[in-house]
Amino acid sequence: MFIYVLRNKTTGKRYIGYTERDIENYLGSGLYWKKHCNTHGGFKKENIEKEWFEWFEDESDAKEFLSNFEEQYPEYWLDDDWCNLVQENLERSPFAGNMEIIFERHGNPFSGGEIQRRAHAEGRHNYDRSETGRKSWMNRSKEEMKKKIQEGNKKWREENPEAFRDQQRQKAQKAKLALSKRIKYNGELYIGWNDLKERTGISKYKFLKHNLGDLL
Repeated sequence: MFIYVLRNKTTGKRYIGYTERDIENYLGSGLYWKKHCNTHGGFKKENIEKEWFEWFEDESDAKEFLSNFEEQYPEYWLDDDWCNLVQENLERSPFAGNMEIIFERHGNPFSGGEIQRRAHAEGRHNYDRSETGRKSWMNRSKEEMKKKIQEGNKKWREENPEAFRDQQRQKAQKAKLALSKRIKYNGELYIGWNDLKERTGISKYKFLKHNLGDLL
């Protein structure tokens, strides 16, 4: 599967998700993300930039990466810079238990009104992830090769747990470097708001409110 980060060129807001489809033509499937893009510049290639993506053979590797990504971007789904309604966890119905805060921040992003809302809240809403919805190269007769690669990755992960965790941390760091804003303050360059906060004590809110530097 691909884990990806998309950016709306009009507003700069981002969205992280995953897909097994053709990443070159994929524009994201998040409900609020689509609504946001349709409102700001259009849900189309010309308005949506692929900032970063990575292919993961094994789901456990993808989850490990997402765990490290969340360390780099704590509670990104609550940040106004992101269009995720909840944290990405590779689940088909991730909204259960999160409806109150979703409706507080975004109103009703789901089509179908109260019935659709209840289905999401109870985890009964499933998306079509059948083989017919994927690009043809995912359906070719390569199951044995895929199984062999997955088994090799699993064996390597079990025999070298520290190296595996280091690899996932490096991927998360790579994503952070690709995605974080470059902030210039007092002649120094900072990679992302967390870096600025940790090194100077200045929050994103204070920096923007008082126009303390430049965003590169």
